[in-house]
Amino acid sequence: MRGCPRNCAFCLAKAIYHPVRSLKPETLAEWLDQHPDCSDLGLVAPSLFDHQQIEEIFSMLAKRNIRIRNSSVKWEKLQPQLLEILRRSGVTGLTLAPETGSKRLQTAINKPLNEIRFIECVREIFAAGFEQLKLYFVACLPGEEEQDLDATIDFINTVVKASPSAGHVSAAFSLFVPKRHTLWQKQAAPTLQEMKHTVKYLKEGLSKLSTQLKTSFASPQEALRQSWLSQVGPELAIEYAREATKCRENRLFSRNQFSALEF
Repeated sequence: MRGCPRNCAFCLAKAIYHPVRSLKPETLAEWLDQHPDCSDLGLVAPSLFDHQQIEEIFSMLAKRNIRIRNSSVKWEKLQPQLLEILRRSGVTGLTLAPETGSKRLQTAINKPLNEIRFIECVREIFAAGFEQLKLYFVACLPGEEEQDLDATIDFINTVVKASPSAGHVSAAFSLFVPKRHTLWQKQAAPTLQEMKHTVKYLKEGLSKLSTQLKTSFASPQEALRQSWLSQVGPELAIEYAREATKCRENRLFSRNQFSALEF
């Protein structure tokens, strides 16, 4: 499925992939008939579980004994029958994207979350036999305060407590980057100092939780680069050509070169 029917304030997917176009199960079945050796199939979309026939697609793949690899799951779309199909298809872990534990920010980003139902969903996931649960969050959202970070830490703690001791829970944090053509395209990008403070605050708070939890954080320096790149235009081409051969690890600018730029 291309496109996304949702309208998250920070996400670029809807803008660049609009309109929503869904692959018909019959089309996928024809492709599989032409590729009988296919035993492992990745289904990737900005909002895969919003596909109106996703259960039919998963059932078809399961009947063909094809292992499914899917992108992040819309937790509110998870029904027991879907969990059963995914588990039978060899999926051992699922990824959910609550983005933030703050009710205020959930409303601001146009992604409300019923925490009670979300925790029930977490229990259902592990009860169905899944071994791993990964959560995606976005830090440094516009207007974010320490109380919002505390709400996210508390939310993650609740998820961990709802998970069995043998279950693996991880939380991955990206950092807000204002992207053109999104609802938040004109929001100010967080400064490097703000991002470093937020990451440190979250790390300290999450370190007090169960060792069952694993965490990862995006690089503030990389987020700063993204913020700059998201705002420039064609004039970047000349600078790119000049600096491309000088960069380390295929990055556009080395850290020292980039920090000297004014934007």
